Amino acid sequence: MNGILNLNKPAGITSFKAVSRIKRLAGGTRTGHAGTLDPFATGVLPIMIGQARRVTQYLLGYCKSYRAVLLLGRETDTLDVTGRTVDNCSWEHVSREKVESALARFKGVIDQVPPVYSAVKQSGRRLYEMAREGQSPVVVSRKVAVYQLELVDFRLPFITIDITCGKGTYIRSLARDIGKAVGSCACLSELARTSYGPFNISCAVSLSAIDSIYELQKHLQPMDIVLRDIPRVILKKEEERLVCNGMNTKIEAPCTFSGLLRAYNRKGELVALISSAEGQDMYKPVKVFVGRDKSLTT
Repeated sequence: MNGILNLNKPAGITSFKAVSRIKRLAGGTRTGHAGTLDPFATGVLPIMIGQARRVTQYLLGYCKSYRAVLLLGRETDTLDVTGRTVDNCSWEHVSREKVESALARFKGVIDQVPPVYSAVKQSGRRLYEMAREGQSPVVVSRKVAVYQLELVDFRLPFITIDITCGKGTYIRSLARDIGKAVGSCACLSELARTSYGPFNISCAVSLSAIDSIYELQKHLQPMDIVLRDIPRVILKKEEERLVCNGMNTKIEAPCTFSGLLRAYNRKGELVALISSAEGQDMYKPVKVFVGRDKSLTT
C-alpha cells in the first residue's frame, strides 16, 4: 500500500499515536507523517504510507497555514495552555489597533526563538529532553518566514489569527512574541492547521472515519501530489528498465532540462525521480519506486 492520507488530527493525541493507528489498519506497512502537530492541536496531518515516506522531504518545503487562538495575560513554560504558568500580565489595555499594528511587524523573514519544549536540537540533544531534566538551555534564534498574518477575531483576552508560514516556524513562539509586542504576555490557547501544501482541512478525513483498510485505501492520495512542481517525463520501455535497475540512461526528454524530473512509465505510474548526469541527455535515478527488473540480468 502506497499513498498519502490527509488526516484531520483530533486534539488530545500525539502525531505519533495517530500514525500508529493508521499503521495498524495498513497491516504494518511502514508509515510516517510530515510535520508534527502538538497533542492539543488539530488539523491537517499528512500520513505517508509505504513508498510515500520517501517523498516526505519534498512536502516539507511547502507552506503551512494555521488558525490560532492566543490567550493574553498568561505565559507558560510550554508557550501553550497545557503548560505551567510562569507569568501573569495585564491585558485590559490592549486594543484591536495595537494588535493589528503588532502583527504587521511579524510578517516577512523574522528572527524567532523556538520554544524550549520543542524538538529542535542543540549540542546534539533535543531541547525538550534538556528542559525535562530541569536544564535551562539558551535557545538560539533562527530565521523563519511568515507570509500571512491576519487578525480574524478580537475578544479579549482572546485574539484569533490566521497564519501562513514556511518551514520551521513555531506558532507557540509567535504567540509569545505577539503578546510581548502588544504590551502583555500570551500563550497559545487553540491551534488548527488548515492547510499544508496540496492538502486542505476541507478535504481532510477524521481519524474516526478511517476504521477499516477499505476506508483507508478509499481516502489515499497518490504520492506524486507532493511532487507537482517537479517537471514530468514519460519513459520508453528500455529507459524504464534501466532506471528501475538503478542505471544511468539517455532519455529523450521533451526539452533540455538540468535538474530533477518525475519519471513515469507508459501506464502513467510513477517509476522514479531522476536527475541529470554527466553526458548529454543522460539521467541517473535518485529514488526508484518500483521493483527491480530482473530481465536486465538474464
